[in-house]
Formats: sequence, structure tokens, C-alpha cells
Amino acid sequence: MLKKLGITIGNDTKAGNIFEDLFPNFMEIEYQKPSEYITLFWNKYEAQSDRNANLNGKMFEYILASLCIREGILPLYMSAKVAFVPNVIYDLMFYTTERGPICWSVKTSLRERYKQADLESIALKYVHRKALSY
Repeated sequence: MLKKLGITIGNDTKAGNIFEDLFPNFMEIEYQKPSEYITLFWNKYEAQSDRNANLNGKMFEYILASLCIREGILPLYMSAKVAFVPNVIYDLMFYTTERGPICWSVKTSLRERYKQADLESIALKYVHRKALSY
């Protein structure tokens, strides 16, 4: 389903394949609030044995992207580059006419990575003053 929606592009990725195997139709998963959705998916992913740091990050991005699709938070762009912001690829990006880009820097571990997220946010604000970064 991720491939149909354009979330995984090109050749099948390991994370994309794992996501598809664990959650073949994420649109049918029932939940009361978004945090339950994320917890359910993450716990099921953690239960499988084939994990590493890079795979963890990509799976977390896919979980958040699928949640945004479920909640109708669209358009959604993954691994997005923003015009005039060099050398930065944002994990998830949304775009609104009122604010411009809204970018999420998705991290599964905050060790040293909060600095990267902060620098990405500053770079975005220099070009798009009303932009938001999370």
C-alpha cells in the first residue's frame, strides 16, 4: 500500500517491505487517538528481530506518514528538499499557503541529533520566515 501511495518509491526498500509485511493495510487498523496508532505499530515492529538504527528511523518515518494519511494531513512529502535551503533533506514536509513549509525532523534517538534538527530549522527560517519545524 505504501508503494501505491508514493511513500516508498523505486525498488522495494527493506523498511518498506517490513512495513508492508507487518501492516498490509494500515487503513483498517482501529485506534482511539494517534498515540495509540504509533504505539501499536512501533511495538509490533520492535517484536520482530531484524532491526538496526537506520531501519528504525525509516520505519518511524513510515509509521508517522501512514498516520498522517489516516488523519487526512495532506499533502505530505517524504525526504523533501526545500528551494534555497542547501544540503538539507527534511524527513517529512507539509505545505500550506498560509505558512509555507512545515517540516518534521523525525528521530528515534536524540543523542546528538537534536543539533541537526536545530540547524535544519534555522536554515529553513532564513528562507521561509513563517515556516514551522518540529
